Amino acid sequence: MDNFQGITAVITGAGSGIGRAFAIELAKRGANLALSDISQSGLDETKQQLPRNVLTSTTVVDVISSDQMNQWAESIRQQHGQINLLINNAGIAAGGEFINHGLTDIEAIVNINFRAVAIGSRLFLPDLIASGNGHIVNISSMVAYMGLPGNAMYAATKFAIRGFSEALAAELNGSNVGLTVAFPGAIKTNIMRSAKFTSDEDKQKLVQLMDRFAMNPERAVNKILSAVLAGRRTITMGAESRLLWLATRIAPRITWRLVAAAYYRTRNNSPYRPDSG
Repeated sequence: MDNFQGITAVITGAGSGIGRAFAIELAKRGANLALSDISQSGLDETKQQLPRNVLTSTTVVDVISSDQMNQWAESIRQQHGQINLLINNAGIAAGGEFINHGLTDIEAIVNINFRAVAIGSRLFLPDLIASGNGHIVNISSMVAYMGLPGNAMYAATKFAIRGFSEALAAELNGSNVGLTVAFPGAIKTNIMRSAKFTSDEDKQKLVQLMDRFAMNPERAVNKILSAVLAGRRTITMGAESRLLWLATRIAPRITWRLVAAAYYRTRNNSPYRPDSG
């Protein structure tokens, strides 16, 4: 893909955060947009920020519903004709010790963060192939490099996206469809405020850290879109993400022990017993 002028970009989770930033930036670059989100008001707010001359369709979609996703795909084909770029962005954050997660929380995290990526990729891949210059963007996370304590379920889904993307990229190698998987660190969005945490105190601390240090979504989007145009299969964003990537390659066992020990010191009332590893 050489540029975004005149293409049709499909974006899930476009009602806020990085999904909205993708929509705004792609519209500036001349793309037409097919946007979905679970929130109608979020989609309306996104659309209000887009140029009027951009062909934009918005649809409320629960990405864990195969039927709703299939119906959305059909409506995009009818309204837009072609589909060139798929951005699997919809997701939720989750935190807290695994033993405190309810079973419904576990199911929701897996369904939204990973199952929806697989469903979206399968539904739109034939269209991307037919376009002659298709591309998929999957949003993983720095925790796909190492599962961090207090993030067991979130890390599991982001590891899954990483593995899925590596396999699918290999299958697509040599075809007219590219794939880029992004591994961001902290992005300044509302995802933490709507996250599933087992501790309100932990959630508030992370929200404050995100507000202070996280990367702006607009910057993240521009980095990812540059990677798409360059045909890069992966992009690691943020100092914390690059540091974790490097540490797990140079000294994975030492890194794990340091992280586990630091976490235990902050959790002296943890139900788990410390382990030497």
